[in-house]
Amino acid sequence: MSGRIKFFIFLSFLIFNNSVSYCLENVQKIYEGAINSWFDGRVSDAIGGLEYVVYNSSDDNLTLKAGRDLIVLLNETNENSLAIAYADKLKAIKDDPYIEFEKTWALFSLNKYKQAADNIDEILMLTSDEDIVYFSRFLGGIIDINLNGYEKAMDDLQTVYKKYPSLLAPSSYLIADIYYKMDKKLASLNFLKDSLKYDSQNIQALIDLANLYEDSAYYLPAWQSFYTLKEIDYLNPYFLKKSEKLIKKIEKNPDDIFYWSRLGWPVHNEPIKERKPTTPIKISIYSDFDGTPSYLYSFYFISNVDFEIYDSVLGKTYTGKNNMQYKLEYIKSNRIYQLRDNSGSKVYSTRNNFEIRLKDPNGVILIKKPEIDERFFGVNKSDMELSSKIEVKVSTSGMKLYNDTYIEHIIPSMVSLIKGPKYNYEVLKALSLIVKTSVLKKIKESKNNIIVDSDNDFPFKGIQYENQNSINAFKDISDMIISDKNGFPYSASYSINAAGNTRNGVDDNSSKPKNLTPFELFRWLSFDFFKKQVNSIPEDQTQLSEISWLLILKPKWIEDRINTLYKVGNIKNIYVLKRNDFGIVKSVMVEGSAGNVEINGENEIKKIIFGNSLRSNLFYIRPVMKGKFPEFFIVKGVGSGEFKGLCLYGANYLANNMGYNYKQLIKHYFPDSAIK
Repeated sequence: MSGRIKFFIFLSFLIFNNSVSYCLENVQKIYEGAINSWFDGRVSDAIGGLEYVVYNSSDDNLTLKAGRDLIVLLNETNENSLAIAYADKLKAIKDDPYIEFEKTWALFSLNKYKQAADNIDEILMLTSDEDIVYFSRFLGGIIDINLNGYEKAMDDLQTVYKKYPSLLAPSSYLIADIYYKMDKKLASLNFLKDSLKYDSQNIQALIDLANLYEDSAYYLPAWQSFYTLKEIDYLNPYFLKKSEKLIKKIEKNPDDIFYWSRLGWPVHNEPIKERKPTTPIKISIYSDFDGTPSYLYSFYFISNVDFEIYDSVLGKTYTGKNNMQYKLEYIKSNRIYQLRDNSGSKVYSTRNNFEIRLKDPNGVILIKKPEIDERFFGVNKSDMELSSKIEVKVSTSGMKLYNDTYIEHIIPSMVSLIKGPKYNYEVLKALSLIVKTSVLKKIKESKNNIIVDSDNDFPFKGIQYENQNSINAFKDISDMIISDKNGFPYSASYSINAAGNTRNGVDDNSSKPKNLTPFELFRWLSFDFFKKQVNSIPEDQTQLSEISWLLILKPKWIEDRINTLYKVGNIKNIYVLKRNDFGIVKSVMVEGSAGNVEINGENEIKKIIFGNSLRSNLFYIRPVMKGKFPEFFIVKGVGSGEFKGLCLYGANYLANNMGYNYKQLIKHYFPDSAIK
């Protein structure tokens, strides 16, 4: 007997052992308990409680409310036949377009395509709401692929593609998929590129693009795409195998054909000016996705000032000249490190740790063409300008690099790298203050003042990325920090787009329901998000995926990844177990042919289920079945980032349209902070 049936029997027992009035009074409490169970990850208990309310409530409004929540959970947990039964029961209370949408979804997932298509007509007769209409047409296009053929499906999806910007990326992806099935590869290629243009984090579009390139014998872009996937989704062995196979067909050096930034000469041709170095910091250079320093085998460098080599045992051993190229290399055959000058002459050999010290602390050194151990994933392998001093830690596995520098040197470039709208000077100053405060806090909390260049919040890719605006903005706030009530550096952060609402309660005209339930969350994410003019809506309608996005994910890629860690087999379903009060997904259940596994934690969910490509953890996920197994999953969510701190799109709106300066922006997003 399932837990849900036992729970339902227990509730029914109350009816016969208590007065009817007492039970009716407590139906509302049972409903509230079911919602709490949903948040806590007890989905089966939540469904049992909602079933009880639907059968026993004498209040039609409560019955309808509980019924909507129930059908949403039944469709998410792949109990589609039961969802249809409850939808038909609720129809006696009210003709409701939301319930008809859920019924259509259930029919579609049961492969009852004709009935599902007919039910879309029911939806369109019940509402003229644009969001419901276009999402229904989008779903109708997917249904028509199985029912009326590619041409009819294409017609439906082209309408959505042309008329409804918030579904640009997924509709262009589905059009590309149809063209591929019709053997129109060039058209498929163009629409896949479109899908990635509208949503750069659409990992399924990138996977399909990589496979299409290979299928069309475009081996160079195929390798570049698979290599990118390997670096992002390093748990998936398929992408590693593909990139290794394709590089043999290209017969070129990967460093020469990938998009790593290469610099012939330092961008800074003289020492850094007008910024006094006062706050020391150490950065682990060329760290991997998880922040582990990678091993280097060799690199070239050019300094714009003279430098000295300090051996950890021998002391100062060599003085080098500015504006000359040197090469540092690990000779594996005799396990020694050699430094050669511009003429190729050996000027220093060692098995000891050593430092490259620039004679001017404001001097700049360009690290060129680093050769990095391929066992490290997600490493930025581009050339990098650094300042002041380089520590070289050697071992028989290779060398690790650390940059001993100053906060004053690195903040402008870190701000310049932040994605999103930051053209307003007040926004730049606010960001500079946030980055500076965050870095200071990280230093306090780290060992030996070390941060990593691959930091998820504020990556560092070299000071060559700074620009004059970011330099000026930093200079304006250089003597300030954001502090908490005790005077310590504040936990300052930012999100590219917080979708109108941050975790600490800042409201940028959000349309989010105050009290989340399964249905209210689904309705908000699917239909109601744009019902209010949220401050952080991108002005460019082709970039709406920054705030509201939909992914179509095929189970194979999730299976490849998850089966390296757990014995799951073929995936039967994935559904959300636990959310916090904000709606953030905290755990998901993966049901498979070989076993089930619960994935816990926001970062683990992003890594294991979504291959490190998920924009945010505020989403729902549903299977679309093909027989006993899902053909794909639809994932609908909002926001880009963790909904913490300053919302970059929201700040841009406030500065441009309401005249906020940087202090007002900081106060708006960090109301319990102070600027010192």
